[in-house]
Amino acid sequence: MEAPTDGTDLHEKPAWGELHAQTAWRRACLAYLAPTEGRETQQLSPVDEGLWRELMTPHRDRWTARSGETDLTPSQRAYAVARARSLDRTYESRGAGCERGGRMMACGCGPRPVMFGCRKHLTCERCRKKRARKTVARIRNALDAMVRSSPSGHMVVMATLTIAHSSDVEADRRELVDGWKRFRKAYRRRWGKFPFIGVHEVTTGRDALGHMHAHVLCVWPWRDWGKLSALWRAACPRSARINFQALRNPRAGAEYVGKYVSKGVDTADFTPELRARVLAATYGSRWLFTSRGVWVPFVPLCPCCGQSITRAIVDEWLTRAPVCADDPVVRWWEWRRPGQESIPEIYEAH
Repeated sequence: MEAPTDGTDLHEKPAWGELHAQTAWRRACLAYLAPTEGRETQQLSPVDEGLWRELMTPHRDRWTARSGETDLTPSQRAYAVARARSLDRTYESRGAGCERGGRMMACGCGPRPVMFGCRKHLTCERCRKKRARKTVARIRNALDAMVRSSPSGHMVVMATLTIAHSSDVEADRRELVDGWKRFRKAYRRRWGKFPFIGVHEVTTGRDALGHMHAHVLCVWPWRDWGKLSALWRAACPRSARINFQALRNPRAGAEYVGKYVSKGVDTADFTPELRARVLAATYGSRWLFTSRGVWVPFVPLCPCCGQSITRAIVDEWLTRAPVCADDPVVRWWEWRRPGQESIPEIYEAH
């Protein structure tokens, strides 16, 4: 790994307030950290670009019209312009910066660079696996809290929601979401509220047109499956059935739902046309949905040292970054400001 060749000195941080120099310095630091070997090719699964741009035209026009409104603040206008400009790019270019920049993270094992992803978890294998690891841990903690706070006799039940396919992924997904809302209201009027965590899933199906499903983990006492099925059919008439499965181990339920969180549309059975339709149909929507108050504070812990993984101060650490690979690396716990005798407070807190 070589030092920047544009004259930017990683050791000399620009003074506070020099915005242009500060931005250039940060970009040089992140480029210095980013691995470039093997990153020349795009890792996103192929998408029909023409169909995707055609299906995204309403969203692009909406953000373009939004940017022209007169009552927007400067930040709102800049956000609308950025969204419209982003939707005008090809889908492949939207993932070109995946793992080309990042920040330094630190724990008891020392500092290490953590690269930024493109967050296209449906078509990017790296981002999908990273998202699945984090989401499964959050679901596991939330389920444990849901079971502990529920009265005795409650259990975790996984409900699988299906709907008759109309070859329109967006319409099927919207109707499935609306049906679940009506089912929750009917359940609440009859028995009261209940906590839940759900995730959407899309499969190709035999006709290769895309079929929407949903898997929901609910915590409630024993209920008659027939009555619950009747509530669901009334809430979602186009749904033929709903499947219930009682889970003895809540952690196994988190792993089971995590399997669907980690699924994308990058497998070989998805065609580029179907990927474009699924991406356009689910634009701006949530794949993971929960009841209120389900998520609990989650602090990631290092599996080696057991300490919390915290964001290190990129600016300060990189003022002592090595110029070449042979130079010694300054460990974050050994770092000192000039004339300072103790470890910085931010590191003492973690």
